[in-house]
Amino acid sequence: MKQQLIKFFKIIRWKNVVVYLLLQVLLYFAFFDKHFSITDAWLFLTLSITFFGIFGNIHNNIIDYELDQKKKNFIAFDKTSYLILAIIFVILGLLFGFAAFYFSFSPTLLYAILIFPIGLGVYNMYLKQLPLIGNLLVAALTSLSIYVPFANAKNIDYHDEKFYFLIAMAFILTLMREIIKDIEDMEVDKQFNFKTLPIISRKSAFSLYGILNILYFVFLFMHKSTLKSLCFYTLLITGLISWGIATKLLKKKKYHQISLMIKFVMLIGFMAVTLLS
Repeated sequence: MKQQLIKFFKIIRWKNVVVYLLLQVLLYFAFFDKHFSITDAWLFLTLSITFFGIFGNIHNNIIDYELDQKKKNFIAFDKTSYLILAIIFVILGLLFGFAAFYFSFSPTLLYAILIFPIGLGVYNMYLKQLPLIGNLLVAALTSLSIYVPFANAKNIDYHDEKFYFLIAMAFILTLMREIIKDIEDMEVDKQFNFKTLPIISRKSAFSLYGILNILYFVFLFMHKSTLKSLCFYTLLITGLISWGIATKLLKKKKYHQISLMIKFVMLIGFMAVTLLS
């Protein structure tokens, strides 16, 4: 039983789940009404998106079962059992999503609720095999997972540019990480006739990764007046250090470490903006 639980938590990428919940709590107390209410749609939307994310991870592992066997650290599991789990988490996501709709009565929220499971399902089955389209979808869903709970919460300052800065940076960093992951998986993806950007043009993939690095600093300086000095310099120094380390790691083809570092930069960014601004 213990081994099964460990396997399950690895497949759902529980660290990502914990980090997402942590970031949403930081955002809530940085930008929202400090007086928490159970009737606030934010809580139910956060839980809904969390369950959809778990569904996406499980579904991804089911779809890529044969492909993942070619990779390191492959975790074997019973696909039928995990398919049932995927369905359970979709249902939980929908239930919490409709609970959020009940408290907010926002018609557009219904579309937001459905876009996550549909988008993740389509990505896992089709789009991840295509150049850039799947990467852009994942980056967009990441940004939406931040924006949707915010947009449907009560007593928010919609003019706070720091929040929209975070959404833009989440998009850039997620897309950057997606490109690096495709580069890392390129040889295995070739065997399954994937047409990801690195397979079509390795040079274009590295060029896009470089452009996204530049965009990070461009957006940072564009919002310099919005951020407090301590926050700005924290993000600037973190970005410069990670860029320098990533340059060395690229030469050694240590793509997984770069992917982890991008996650770290995103976490530092959220903490800096929510706690230091």
